[in-house]
Amino acid sequence: MAAPAKRDPALIGPRRVLGSWLWKIEEGTLRASPAIARAFRVDPERAKIGLPLDDYIHAVHPDDREAFDIEVSKAVAISGEFWAEYRVVAHDGSVRWLWDRGQCVVSKAGRPIEYMGVVIDITFGAHHDLDDAADHLMAAREIAAAAGQNDLRFMIDMALLEVGRVAVPEPGRLSPGRER
Repeated sequence: MAAPAKRDPALIGPRRVLGSWLWKIEEGTLRASPAIARAFRVDPERAKIGLPLDDYIHAVHPDDREAFDIEVSKAVAISGEFWAEYRVVAHDGSVRWLWDRGQCVVSKAGRPIEYMGVVIDITFGAHHDLDDAADHLMAAREIAAAAGQNDLRFMIDMALLEVGRVAVPEPGRLSPGRER
C-alpha cells in the first residue's frame, strides 16, 4: 500500500481517533465503533452487533485492497499483530487515510480467535490536532483499563507511542497477549 508522503508523526499533521474494533474470526464478524462504521460506509447500529468483514472491505480504496487483504491474511497466519495504512472512499467520493492496528487473541492451542484494535484518521487537513487525538486515546485507555480489557489497553498504548505519547506501564504487565 502506498502511504502518505511524510511518515514522521510531527510532519503528518492532524490525526483523529475513530475508535476501536473487534473481529471475531470464527464467527466471521467485525464489530466497530460508530465513527469507524461511518468511515467504512457501514450502518453504525449494525456495526455494534457485528457484520461480516466483507461489509467493511468494499470501502477500502481499490488500489489498496489487495495489499490490505495480504496484511490481514499475514496477521492471521502468524496469529500476530495487524498494522496497516490505507485509504477508504466515503459515500461522497472523498478519500481518507487510515492508520489501523490490531492485536490477536489466541486460544490455549495457539489458534487465533479474535483481533481487537484501533483506527486513527491520518488524512492531511483533519480538524483535530495530534494532542487532541492523544487525549482521546488516553481517555479510551482509562476506560479499557477500568473494564479489564488489557489487550485493548495494550493496543491503545501502541497507538499512543505512534502519536508521541507514552502511558505509564503497570507493574507486572509485560505481555500484550492473553489466552482463552
